[in-house]
This record gives sequence, C-alpha cells and structure tokens, in this order.
Amino acid sequence: MQWKSHLSEKIKEHLPTSNLYLNRDNLNRYFEFGYERNKIWKSRFVDKKDFPWTDDPIMRDINFCNTYRILDRNSQWEISNITLKNKKIEDYIWNVIFFRYFNSPIFFEFLKRETNWESGIPTKNQYDKDLFLNLMTKARSEGINPFTSAYLTNSVICPKKSRDYCFSNVVIPNLIEKVDGIVVEFEKGGNEKKFTKYMVDNLFSCSYFLAHEFYVSLCFSERIGKPFESGWSHDTYANVGPGCSCGIRMVFPNLKNNNEQYEALKFIRKIAPNYIKKNFPDFIFTKYCENKKRFVESSDFNLTLLTFEHWFCEYSKLWRIREDLGGKRKKYRGSGNNEMQDFFLY
Repeated sequence: MQWKSHLSEKIKEHLPTSNLYLNRDNLNRYFEFGYERNKIWKSRFVDKKDFPWTDDPIMRDINFCNTYRILDRNSQWEISNITLKNKKIEDYIWNVIFFRYFNSPIFFEFLKRETNWESGIPTKNQYDKDLFLNLMTKARSEGINPFTSAYLTNSVICPKKSRDYCFSNVVIPNLIEKVDGIVVEFEKGGNEKKFTKYMVDNLFSCSYFLAHEFYVSLCFSERIGKPFESGWSHDTYANVGPGCSCGIRMVFPNLKNNNEQYEALKFIRKIAPNYIKKNFPDFIFTKYCENKKRFVESSDFNLTLLTFEHWFCEYSKLWRIREDLGGKRKKYRGSGNNEMQDFFLY
C-alpha cells in the first residue's frame, strides 16, 4: 500500500481501520479544518482582530498554512513581486522557478537592497555565480537564511560542497541552460503530470514535490485573472504527496495506492460544493479583486483540486498533533497585525 512507505509504525497504529471505505467523522473534520482556517484568516486580516483568532487550542497555538495556498506569506510575496509584474512567459517562468528554489521572501528582500535586480531576482544575463555565492554568504552573516524552512531542496549533486555553493554554482546555471525548454513545454500544454516530470528530469535538485511547487506557482496567474495560455489551473491537476496521502488515508481508509487516492481527491472536489453548502453554509471564500488589487471575502465557491490536496496535508498535520504523534511543535504566539508585510495583498 502506497501510504505504508512513508508512515511510521506509530502513526500506522493510530490510523482508522482499513476495512472502512469512508470515515464520515474524519470527512467532516477535514472540511471543518478548511472552514475554521479561513475564519482565522478573516478574523486576523480582514476584521483585524487581536490574537487569538480561534477558540480551537491547536489551531490557535500551532502554525498552519492558510486555506488557500495563495494567501500564504511566500505566495503573497510571489504574487506581488512576480505574478503581477511579469508580462512575458519567458520572464515569468524564470522568476517563478528561481524564487521557489529558495522560497524565502526575506532573502529576496535582502537581494533587492544589495543589487539592482528587480524583485531581487537577476535576469539570465545578469546572473553571476561568484557574485551570487558572495551574496548568500553575506545574507547568512546578517542572520538571513537564503532557503526556506518549509521544505528542503537537496544538494546531493555536489558532494562535499555546501548547499550555497551547489545552488549558486550548479543548480542555477543548470536552470539557465534548461529554462527555454521548460517554456516550450509549458506553452505546449497537454498533460500536467508529464510537464512536472519534464522539470524533474531536466532540473537539478528538483524532486516531484518541488516540481509540483513550480507548477502551482506557474498557475497563480490564473487565480488573479491574468492567465498565460497553458490551459492549466489549480483545478486541473494536483500531486498526491506523502502529507496529502496520509490525510486521504484518514478519510478513505482502504485505498491502496496513489492512483486510488488521486481519484478520491477528485471525488472530494466533486462533492465539495454541495457538502459545504449543506454543512458549512457560512463558509468564507476568498478571491482576488482586480479593482481593489486585494484578496477579499467572497460568497462564491472557488475552491480547487489543489485546495483539497493542500487541506489533506494540513489536516494530517492537525490529526498527528491531536494524537500526540511525532515531535513537539513550537507554539505560535500572535503579535497582532503590526507584523503584516507590505507585499501582503489583503
């Protein structure tokens, strides 16, 4: 069974019995998570209330991603600095992949201050591997990590070399060499999974997880009404990775492989409009408002296949915390809305 390959024995012991096709309690808790998480977003950023923004002790004290991926901090930086600024598909793809390799807004804000690169990202012609390595070194000296802590990009292609050296001297030069081919594949459209595999096969330090992150970002333009002509969106494809797989296993206990779980994900997407209308009639949706240049509340259902994949990842995290599985997590303490960044579009 696909899920067994990445779950610890302790977690497997706490999973619902595989004799069940559907665990209805977990199905409702899954939707309840998305419902409560977006209420937190509204309380904090729309209503501008003080912490805490929920009565749920775990969702109050532990950091969870937003209901919509596009509302998360790194995605907001990307929307403000890349999606809304790049008009040419070649520039868009280059900037998206360059940013998501590092996925650290604070690092790119540092690069803005230190260079004349727009949004802190050099063009292919501006890129200099020695300069970039020196900038990474300087950033670290100021306590800035060039890379995200949300996921790790590997540097196994550079044995005995630092991660900074690997990305500045090998990974980014490889991106320069391969990005034109990625543009061609993107413009072809077709099968999204084949496109992500193309990136895995051609880009260094690019796993399927990271290739899916690239794909998600490339479709952000569709979410703000400025789509490039690929025919793809967050509602046409999503990757069932380990976190999502565990979450699906909670709701559909007897599914035995990735293909079955992907079909379950599509089933959730199919039933979601009616399920939410019936069980969470005051669900708060969010959309980008072109006139206000902001993300605002909406009464229109606009959740996508990606949204439900994302929820399954976060729901499995919520379940593990409630079951006291895995290591202890650092508690979050809200500091009010003064910490909002100026690139947040809400």
